[in-house]
Amino acid sequence: MVAFGAFLYAETLRRASTEEAALLQAEARQIAAQVDVRNGRLFPPQEVGDLPPDAAFALDDPGGRRVALRGPAWAVPPSSRLVSGQVVRYTARGQDWMALRVPLQEGGRTVGSIVVFRSLEGAEQAAQGLLWLMALALPVLLLLSGAGGYWLSRRALAPIDRVIRTARAIRDGNLSQRIGLPHTSDELGRLVATLDEMLDRLEEAFARQRQFTSNASHELRTPVAVVRAQAEAALAEREPEAWLSALRVIRRESERMSAMLAQMLEVVLGDARGREGAREPIDLNALVEGTVASFQPLAEEAGVRLSAEAEPQPVVLHGDQSALTQALVNLVQNALAFTPAGGRVRITTRVDREGGVAVLSVSDTGVGIPEKDRPHIFERFYRGRLPRRDDVGAGRMRPAGGAGLGLSIVQQAVERFGGSIEVESAVGRGTTFTLRLPLEEARGGAGAPLPRGGSQSARRR
Repeated sequence: MVAFGAFLYAETLRRASTEEAALLQAEARQIAAQVDVRNGRLFPPQEVGDLPPDAAFALDDPGGRRVALRGPAWAVPPSSRLVSGQVVRYTARGQDWMALRVPLQEGGRTVGSIVVFRSLEGAEQAAQGLLWLMALALPVLLLLSGAGGYWLSRRALAPIDRVIRTARAIRDGNLSQRIGLPHTSDELGRLVATLDEMLDRLEEAFARQRQFTSNASHELRTPVAVVRAQAEAALAEREPEAWLSALRVIRRESERMSAMLAQMLEVVLGDARGREGAREPIDLNALVEGTVASFQPLAEEAGVRLSAEAEPQPVVLHGDQSALTQALVNLVQNALAFTPAGGRVRITTRVDREGGVAVLSVSDTGVGIPEKDRPHIFERFYRGRLPRRDDVGAGRMRPAGGAGLGLSIVQQAVERFGGSIEVESAVGRGTTFTLRLPLEEARGGAGAPLPRGGSQSARRR
């Protein structure tokens, strides 16, 4: 603002000087037109019309003798300062003046000259008034601009204050708090939207953690109570048979707790890794073939036919092989557990080239999943009341075995691959789980060369 004021003051003075010089030239032409020249002699005009009252001029003959003067004599510029046809500035009695000398000619010869001069006091007073006005206005403008800037900055930073208050509320344990501002397309709107999304994920993660802890403690309480009760009963007995029976129960419950803890550890590690972890080439056909070979003895013992139908060409994915193996094992275990003797479990692989995914399906002809249980089967520790293979003939219903973490681990593994899982089921006719896992053609998709270290059976395919 100071720089602008200085520029405005200097520009005002410059324009005033330019206008004064133009006025001098106009006055000089007007006076020269009214001077009477007869026989080389100069006769000044009796009255000079159309000139301002403060217009001053002097009329000199060729010898420099003053013929006429209008204006204060002390203000006449010295001849040494005057250049014909050129506007000059000078000082007289502390005032600034401006003068112009114009020659008078008759018949091609110079017969005298006119000196027109005028004071610059009016222009300087106007500029001085402008300077005082700016000096008085500057503090007011600074005050107004400061107040306006403060108001605008507070208005602009109000969302930041809201973010800070929300963060403090969350620090105190209230994870349901949200910033609650419109998600606009500017930088602040995108920041607020990102923070709200992060808070949603945090609240969901903490809720899952609390639910997981509660469910885990509930699930572990029963086997621990059984072990304790059996141990106390064995201590009260004197017969070896009672001790052996108690030890068998303790071993069974310990194995159950070990399996449950292993699944819980897998869930926790999966949550910690998210979608990160090992990225290695996986031959899906070889993985299915190995799983079928591992479970074939168990299927034969249960009287269930286990088979695989693989894509003719190798299907190669990239991701965490251990997670995908665990997911497939859990699906096959569930299928065998809920398929009665004489039933069938089938694993198929194919490539959906239009969707860019590999499709892995595990289907059975078992008891199926009731419609009311289907929305909850992927929840941790959820166990619906399903007829197991051993209970089909007796018509009994009891909670599904295990800790209720198997399908949750499957879903976690699929999400780590960036895929999706679907379930179709009909009570009494069977269930089909379908996994859609994205192919990465740049790193090796269907038809890509097999990675080193693949199985011999996969190479023969």
